[in-house]
Amino acid sequence: MKKVILAFIYLILAIPCPARTITVDDNAPADFNNIQAAIGDANDGDTIIVADGRYTGQGNRDINFLGKVITLQSENGPENCIIDCNGTYEENHRGFYFLNGEIANSILDGFTITKGYVVVICKGGAGVYLDNSSPTIRNCIIKGNVAELDPYSLCFCYGGGIYVGKGSRPTITTCMINGNSVGKYGLGGGICCYYDSSTTIRNCIISNNTATTPYDTAGMGGGIYCDYYTTLTMVNCTIAENTASFDGGGIFFEPPQDRRDIKIINSIIWDNSPNQIATYGSSKAWVIFCDVQGGCLWYPTNMDENPLFGNPANEDYHLKSRVGRWNPNQNEWVTDANTSPCIDSGTFTYWTEELWPHGKRTNMGAYGGTSQASMSPLDIGNIADFNNDDNVDLADMKLFTYQWLCGEVLLPEDINRNGFVDFDDFATFADNWPWP
Repeated sequence: MKKVILAFIYLILAIPCPARTITVDDNAPADFNNIQAAIGDANDGDTIIVADGRYTGQGNRDINFLGKVITLQSENGPENCIIDCNGTYEENHRGFYFLNGEIANSILDGFTITKGYVVVICKGGAGVYLDNSSPTIRNCIIKGNVAELDPYSLCFCYGGGIYVGKGSRPTITTCMINGNSVGKYGLGGGICCYYDSSTTIRNCIISNNTATTPYDTAGMGGGIYCDYYTTLTMVNCTIAENTASFDGGGIFFEPPQDRRDIKIINSIIWDNSPNQIATYGSSKAWVIFCDVQGGCLWYPTNMDENPLFGNPANEDYHLKSRVGRWNPNQNEWVTDANTSPCIDSGTFTYWTEELWPHGKRTNMGAYGGTSQASMSPLDIGNIADFNNDDNVDLADMKLFTYQWLCGEVLLPEDINRNGFVDFDDFATFADNWPWP
């Protein structure tokens, strides 16, 4: 009987605890009033939801994920949930640390991380610092962070916004990395990918970052710097208006072991200073289906044409279109007098999330392959083919029914693009049934 009881106890102990949702709010009732305390209490698989607000002070900056496989996400997006590091030259603070072997399911989602300031002997990462860790960072705005080199250091200063340290393999998606900087002997104003790291960046905007120094041997990679023995895969990104005092205003990479260690696809690299992409000697990267100012002759699929951004002065890098461009300030579709040459100029493999008309080809830039992709003048396909399988059938009807009466923008089922799925949309859907 004792053996049966012991076996039952072991069985109970072996059953995993159900995942929890933990809430954080520093101005209203919640499970915790600071983020670090919530992470400390969380178990693998838990989700922490942070309410709207500006979070600063102890527990809300220098936040450590502690190696946990959790999702930390804002309640209503990065514009509404701000990690204010409030760092200074005298009092250093970062936004987040990943130091304990975090994996892809360790997720940071939907925060603005700003005013980080670190003075370092080496390395950097005033917004986010990674070392031997591989988290997922998505839907974040990382802006206005500064990494400075200690005046007595003989090293370099790496990564104003994000420092990807040795052994790290992060994925960074749908983020804006803007207005970050590195100082003296600075490498990588926006992002530094350090020795023996591998970084994947998708649908990100990296703009107005700086790597400036009074010395001629540094100030490289205003947007991104890739060290020796690193790999970078960048798909559908916009690298614009970054500055380096020496070389590689947009991207600087040290000679890779193989040209495919640095892969840049469907991206726009434009208006960076003093140049767009730089490296030492005759090294090359695998740059395909990109718009690179001044040209990139490594592969014939690239072009050198003005991408016609919507309003870059206000950080709007959507592409102009006579058919339809998403205006995030007005939260609606607008039309332009001309159409960007970057529309339908990417590969044929990532377009399926673009709303119709999409030309069945990915746009270049940060919004290519997403529901905010500027619309194509080529109306190939059918507006009622929601799953893009070249048929309007029961599968599309199921998707339409699921979104019925949903008041949400940027849905394929919102056929008239007015932000509401209703009888007007159903009438158009019925007119297209069945197809082809």
